[in-house]
Amino acid sequence: MRIFLSILFLSFGGSTLAATLPEANLTITPSTIEEGKEVTFDASDSRNTNGQKGGLEYRFQFNPSQNWTPWSTQSLQKFKPLDMGTFQAKLQVRDKQWKTVQTTYRKYRVVGDIYRKIRIKVSPTRIRAGEPIYFELVFTLPRTDDPDKLFVRWDFNSDGFFEIPWSAYRIVSHVFGDMEVGSFSPTAEVKFPDGSIQQVRGIERISVAATRQPIFKNSWNKINVLPPSVVAPIVNVSPGKQGFNEDTTFRFDASSSRVAEHAWIEWSFDGEEFVQDKTIVYKKFDSPGRHEVRTRTCYDHANPQCRETLTTIDVRTDPIDFRAEISVQNLTRNTTFYAGNTSGYFAVVVGDRLQFSANLRRQDVVEKEFSYRWDFDGDKDWDTIFLTSPVAEYVFPRPGIYYPTIDVENEKGLDSMVSMPLTVYANTVPQASFTVDRREIYPGDLVRFYPKVSDLQNRSGDLEVRFDADGDGNWDQQFRRSTTHQWRYDTPGTYIASMQVRDANKSVTTISRSITVLPYQTPKARVTISQREGDTRTAFRFDASRSSGQNLKYFWDFDYKGPQDIVNQGQLVYYSTPKVQKKFSTSGEKQILLRVVDGGGNKDELHFPIFISQYTVPQKVPAVTPLSPVANPSSAPTVPAPTFVSSKTITAPTLSRADVFFLLYETLGTPPPFPTENPFVDVRETDWFYDVALQAKQDGLIWGDSFYPQQIISAVEVQELSQAILKKSIDISDPVTREGLQRALQK
Repeated sequence: MRIFLSILFLSFGGSTLAATLPEANLTITPSTIEEGKEVTFDASDSRNTNGQKGGLEYRFQFNPSQNWTPWSTQSLQKFKPLDMGTFQAKLQVRDKQWKTVQTTYRKYRVVGDIYRKIRIKVSPTRIRAGEPIYFELVFTLPRTDDPDKLFVRWDFNSDGFFEIPWSAYRIVSHVFGDMEVGSFSPTAEVKFPDGSIQQVRGIERISVAATRQPIFKNSWNKINVLPPSVVAPIVNVSPGKQGFNEDTTFRFDASSSRVAEHAWIEWSFDGEEFVQDKTIVYKKFDSPGRHEVRTRTCYDHANPQCRETLTTIDVRTDPIDFRAEISVQNLTRNTTFYAGNTSGYFAVVVGDRLQFSANLRRQDVVEKEFSYRWDFDGDKDWDTIFLTSPVAEYVFPRPGIYYPTIDVENEKGLDSMVSMPLTVYANTVPQASFTVDRREIYPGDLVRFYPKVSDLQNRSGDLEVRFDADGDGNWDQQFRRSTTHQWRYDTPGTYIASMQVRDANKSVTTISRSITVLPYQTPKARVTISQREGDTRTAFRFDASRSSGQNLKYFWDFDYKGPQDIVNQGQLVYYSTPKVQKKFSTSGEKQILLRVVDGGGNKDELHFPIFISQYTVPQKVPAVTPLSPVANPSSAPTVPAPTFVSSKTITAPTLSRADVFFLLYETLGTPPPFPTENPFVDVRETDWFYDVALQAKQDGLIWGDSFYPQQIISAVEVQELSQAILKKSIDISDPVTREGLQRALQK
């Protein structure tokens, strides 16, 4: 029985035999429709007997009171129902090749007028630019509509551009920018489950009548967007506003200010002209005394509106002739930075081990003894006493903004104090995911895992990963820089593969995902052959690529002798690719066997016959001695003029298969179009050789579903075709040309 089932999949002439019915699939859109509206019946997803699209004919019955439509190749039909109710539509599909028919059913509903009403509600309707405003879609729907299947898109200022594309959101928020000052009327488009779209524009208008109920009109209130308010900036100064000498670099920070989208910050130092700049600036004053810093927020370049903040800095005289500078080395991340090249806050992470160093810049200093003390967090509470070493280490235990300060004192009791800004971030755990390179995994497959890692405090290339691919609790390798990982699963089943990623602070993130290893399914052998009959000169083509199974190997036996043959004793006779070509030196019936074996050792096989005849070289016809001229021309032999009429002119130096068939049938006259469907996959009705190709198929000269029209033909094949078509042997040699063929036919 197994061999019989395999034979059902055997293909001759390029077509695979099958014993199944076609598959009928019908979709009705929409499934609920208004009376008199158009409904679409779609059968394009149907499949033929071979499980492929195409090669089908369709007919429809839209409801039981309707007649069937005629059979046609149109898979899409439209219909306007005129009666209300629930109806059952039918579809029948018929395989063109096997004439098998399959039927399916679908129901649809026809209702009366569908009442829908939608409106937009906005809160608030008067805002300033930069403030959020909320839009709500309020709707009334018939019971046939599912409100969860409505989709909306929003155009907040009705300029034709939808800021929010199609989505299921009924309540959305929007912020009008500083350049969008004025009155606006929003637009919403709603797509209903039946595919229809309805648009509404404007906002809900509230009546002042006693009923306090909404009144809906064609003209609505609009949203009023006012210019943004301008607020004076907030300025923070570090290391402080007083107590520091002229060698101090002050940091002015206005980043906490409320600055509108198109507003800007300007700075003026000691009465100088205002200059637009960033929200954080650095300034070193050249002289001691009182200095005024004016900072303002401005809006609208055409008519500027500004609000100003005044900050006063007291700078004291520096009595000493040496200066201290701070350098910091991050021992955890191997980075170094200095207070002297300040361009912003230096960033480190909680847990980083920092080494602070005090460097002295001297001017004619005669003192040789200096002592150092540190206030690492800048709270003016010294963390160390005066020490002789200028180096100290510290680890910040919590995130925040700090001002590490060094106080350097010489032997005369004079000191130099300097601070630097430092931001300490919380150490977030790294983010991680991984993918595998196979959708379906079978035992023995090499699976590659690709990690994707990121971290806010570390570069991705500095993160380390490790894998436990089979979920046994033992990591497959030690932590290493992010690379791919490979693993082979030996048995089918479900595994929990895990990956860990670790950052410089030893924070670890673990993620897992399920990996399913599928068991091998029983393979199925299938074969397509170029032809069923041939001779000892024929090169048969065998194609097993349509066999199903995983990691298949193909074994062929071209002289199969039954179950006791050596191939069935476990010895592999012939191992090859799925496509092979074979000539047979002896005539007779040949039994061919194909065995397919998958990666799990499962196998399937089928065998089938082909028929070989002995090829006989045709005898050449002796050349005819040319006749001498005759006195009476009417007695000379005449060749009847062909009646074949065609506009085709063949000028190629060598002839193709299509050319030769055309010229041979031309000698007989125009072949009548054979009344059948086109059996070829490489011939179209618009091809100039279409009639001769179908005639050759009818005459039994072509096997399979391919004509190979452009293939260059050999002299031996031309001799055989001439004998078959014209019943005449000709003498011709390679390469075959039009002139050579004409000379051979006239002999």
